[in-house]
Amino acid sequence: MKIISRHETSSETKSVGRYPVSINRSKTACEGGDYISLLPDSREGAISFMQAQSNSISESFGFYDIDTVLRIVVWCNMDKINVDLIDTDLLKMAVIKSIPFRLPDTGVMCKIKTELISAGKENVWSQFTITEEDKQYLMLPYDFFTIDYRVNYSINRACLDDIILKKTVC
Repeated sequence: MKIISRHETSSETKSVGRYPVSINRSKTACEGGDYISLLPDSREGAISFMQAQSNSISESFGFYDIDTVLRIVVWCNMDKINVDLIDTDLLKMAVIKSIPFRLPDTGVMCKIKTELISAGKENVWSQFTITEEDKQYLMLPYDFFTIDYRVNYSINRACLDDIILKKTVC
């Protein structure tokens, strides 16, 4: 998830809003924008994204040790999701149940652990520009919730490749 600011240009440049977006990895040269909006929208059944709340990196014995707090944001259109999960608390518990406490090593990352910190209804939308019309997507039959996790993992420095910049085509 990335936050972008959209600007209008006239005699002066001014910011007109902040929006949560995802980079469009399916974009082709002929169609598709650079970003996909993650704002609530009645056409969607559900939207989820993660925000890093804090991040620290330390180094020990050839490893980078990362400690981060991630917030998972889930917005849903209750009319378009599984009838068994019609209650937001049940949906929240299903998401929590799907996240393991320990993940297998990936080769580069190891000792991956997650710890549930909190699950609630933190209003994340206040940091974004939401029009009066779009505020309807924050009331029934729509709902949202947040889940905060502490995630710890290590990266073996010897497994990291050097950064190689691509030559520009144009």
